[in-house]
Amino acid sequence: MNMNRFALIISFLTVFLFCMGEGTEYRRLSPRLEKFVESDSPDDIVRVLMKFNDRPKANTLISGCGVHLVDSVGDVYFADVPCHELHALSSSPFIARIESESMPMLTKDVSASVIGYDRVHDISTNLSIPIKGNDIIVGVVDNGFDFTHPDFIDKDGNMRVKRYYQFTRDPFGQVTEKKYEEGEIAELQKSHYSYISYHGSHVAGIAAGSGDGEGQYRGVAPEAELCLVEYSARTSSLRNEESGGSAEAILAIKRCFDYADEVGKPCVVNFSSGVLPSVFDDRRLEREIIEALIGPGRILVSTAGNNGESPRYIEIGNNKESYCIINGAGTGQKIVLELLSDGDNSVMLNFSPDFNKESTGWSFTLDTHMIDQAGGLLELTSVWEGITLYLTAEKVLDYEGLFENGYRLTVEDKSTFGFFLNNSGRLKLYGEGKARVYAFSETASFKNDNNGIYCDAQYDENIFWPGALENVICVGAVSYRPEYTDIDGNLNVKGSFYTKEIGQHAVFSSIGPTTSGHIKPDVVAPGVNIASAYNSFLSQAYKDKSLILDQTMYNGSLYDWACISGTSQAAPFISGTIALMLQIKPNLTPYDIIDVFSRNCLRPTSQMDYPNSTYGYGIVDVYNTIQELKSAFVNPITTMEETKVTLTYANNSVRVYSNTNSGEPYAIDVFTMTGVKVLSTEALSDVAIDISDLEKGMYLFILKQEETIIDTLKVVKSC
Repeated sequence: MNMNRFALIISFLTVFLFCMGEGTEYRRLSPRLEKFVESDSPDDIVRVLMKFNDRPKANTLISGCGVHLVDSVGDVYFADVPCHELHALSSSPFIARIESESMPMLTKDVSASVIGYDRVHDISTNLSIPIKGNDIIVGVVDNGFDFTHPDFIDKDGNMRVKRYYQFTRDPFGQVTEKKYEEGEIAELQKSHYSYISYHGSHVAGIAAGSGDGEGQYRGVAPEAELCLVEYSARTSSLRNEESGGSAEAILAIKRCFDYADEVGKPCVVNFSSGVLPSVFDDRRLEREIIEALIGPGRILVSTAGNNGESPRYIEIGNNKESYCIINGAGTGQKIVLELLSDGDNSVMLNFSPDFNKESTGWSFTLDTHMIDQAGGLLELTSVWEGITLYLTAEKVLDYEGLFENGYRLTVEDKSTFGFFLNNSGRLKLYGEGKARVYAFSETASFKNDNNGIYCDAQYDENIFWPGALENVICVGAVSYRPEYTDIDGNLNVKGSFYTKEIGQHAVFSSIGPTTSGHIKPDVVAPGVNIASAYNSFLSQAYKDKSLILDQTMYNGSLYDWACISGTSQAAPFISGTIALMLQIKPNLTPYDIIDVFSRNCLRPTSQMDYPNSTYGYGIVDVYNTIQELKSAFVNPITTMEETKVTLTYANNSVRVYSNTNSGEPYAIDVFTMTGVKVLSTEALSDVAIDISDLEKGMYLFILKQEETIIDTLKVVKSC
């Protein structure tokens, strides 16, 4: 018998024996992947994140299952997996977890003077040199790029996009990745999805556009180098079933940092996409990778999201019952709710073709005690007019959060038509103890009926992933341009958020905190009617002339500047700002950046404490931010020859060295690469600080005297 085949059989026998002991519950798959196990197209490919318990022993299994390992960060791998092999892989004791959640959705000038970056560009200011993002990489992960737009050409006619990665998917889910260099990008002219999306061009222009020649629409970091990555993010034209899983988005972010590592330059990545995360931490491998990618000179910026007007949950505490309306999403065949509970709480669900007739339709009533008594898995049915709806209630055993217990409730319509759950339903939560029910956004949303009792849904905790992560800079939006006149002379005023006072919360901008209780967003920026580059290759079927504010003739072609709104437009203001900051101090961490922002933000209202879950620290003032950096990060080594103060590292100790002995102690703060402070101490010159108790990893040491940063030192502790 062929030895490879024999080894594969032994591997599968091991999996089988393990499964006999573990039962039929395969908890190694993230929830979205479970539907692929019984896919109607078993030969389709899905890109996932995979972590192993025992990589050497798993090698034969993954080879026999046709798994292709694409890339890795630490011990988490990007992998392409045939759908029909997910069942076998999820059963293996050699594999810790397989994950791919829903693809993030794109969250869709005199603005320069609002946040102050025009004065930073101006050499006549007292900053002594213009700060325009020189030698900094601005990565933009998005779709719909127009490489020929003058925003992405420098004054000498050279392409400013230095690297472009393109991810495309075939009808069977197989992802193809292509890399393009500067000359190839000019020949390519446009990205794959440029015919249906303008989003990427608009976002990149805000962060780092060259402007229209006169500088009117110049971006925040107009001389930064651009690395653009197009992936199949969901848009109004590219739905979830056509787009990839989130593993593709994470790999796209990594590609920007890969390029920065290749050329040895600092990098900030703008990710103007996002999705409401589950409260059950279904994206734990994604979080692990992002935490590994981010560090000194490696910054990720993302949006808060555009769900400010969409209720997220209902709760009970002092009140004993709460009500809201459920709206089905997607196909109407499934609704998923997430229940968090500290006591014995009950849920009542009713779905009726006629919302005004509560006695008709399908109804379910269950409580947490029933689920626990059933061993953590309860299945119910409801029949009406010959149609059956199915409810599965499952206790989430690995839930760790602010409540004692977590449960996932899934209602399914398995009928031929499969659309009954698109009708408005009713939700009632009641019982003893504190509890909440969240709508899982891929399948359902909540709504309030302000004329009845179904009006208790809350609007906070709507922050999108990955902006909800602690070490990702999360950006919300404030109102800016209330109205504008398009190129046809029409006055555009589109909705209530366009008429609010400038600088106030844009009502579409999502509100924190996160479901784990962290304050987000971190900062806010203008996000209403922001003028930037518009994609000239956009198909006429998708082009909206009412968005066009202005036009520029360049190289014999007419290019558009469009006004678009969203937290997608707010985030690149901050990405561009961080590029300017990195020009001054290339090794800034997310912690450093938030720390500087905390002292240099405009406060939209005096009625709130800062930071808060609407504005974070406020609207970033770029000019004051850059001024502080230029003064605070002066290093005496290069500016004051008579005094030299440095940090050195050897043999598990860090030492302060000074050629003078003032007798005054120096303050030293130590941070992880995710910005978590792990040590704060004081030391005199030439005194060693023992760090043997710190875990292995990379740390940033900051040396201060009287709050002035004297030196920084990056230490890799390997033992």
